[in-house]
This record gives sequence, structure tokens and C-alpha cells, in this order.
Amino acid sequence: MIHYQMGATIGTMPARRLITVIAVAFLVALAGCGEDQGQQIIGKWKMANPGGKLLSGRIEFHPSGSVVVREHWLGDGGPRFKVMTGTYRFVGDRRLRMELGEAGGRKIERIVGVAIRKNRMSLGFRGGSVVYFRE
Repeated sequence: MIHYQMGATIGTMPARRLITVIAVAFLVALAGCGEDQGQQIIGKWKMANPGGKLLSGRIEFHPSGSVVVREHWLGDGGPRFKVMTGTYRFVGDRRLRMELGEAGGRKIERIVGVAIRKNRMSLGFRGGSVVYFRE
């Protein structure tokens, strides 16, 4: 806690002005966090460790709010490939809402946790998380 008297100074700056400057800097930094996350997600991402029957996966986020998901897996009759398209938007600091449509009209809506650090993105689903690396 900072205590000061009216007219007190810290260095050459009045204490009240210093507190105002710190508060404004904090708010600017806070406002930039959500925007940063929104900008960081844009681009093409490749699934890090596909497992089981899933052979590969890619996801692409566009600045317009559109998303394309591509999955390649081993089905009963051999390799299968699925493309889903739709939209995404942030619904919190670390939550992403995706509405996807498959060929044939099936719609999928998911709210997932998202964490991005440099070239690594983790999407958290109910059953676990999937890690992607920027292409």
C-alpha cells in the first residue's frame, strides 16, 4: 500500500501523478492481453501428437473469424479425411467458442480452453487437451 501526503513527491514526480501513471499503464497492458491472444491464434496450426486412429490434424484460424479443421484418420475401410468449416470467437480470456459444420449438414458447437505460448497452442476439451504447433 502506498501512503503519501498531499504534495509529496517520489523522485521528481508528484505521488498522485505516479499512481495515475501506474494505473493507466496497468489498464493498457490489461486491454492488450485479450487482443494479443486474438492476434496470436491467427494462422495455420498442426497437431503435435496425433494418437490412436488419428493420423494427423490441422486447424486454421482466419482474421475474419472463420476456422477450418482438417482431420486424417484410419477408419475401418482405410484412411479417411474430414474437413469442417465454421466460425470462432473468444468468449473470455482463455475460452474459445467454435461452431463447425461437416459435409452432410452435421453441426458441432464447442467451447474450449485455449492457451498460446509462442508457437505452441493447447486446446482443452472435456476429455483432455490437444497440442498444436504453428506451421
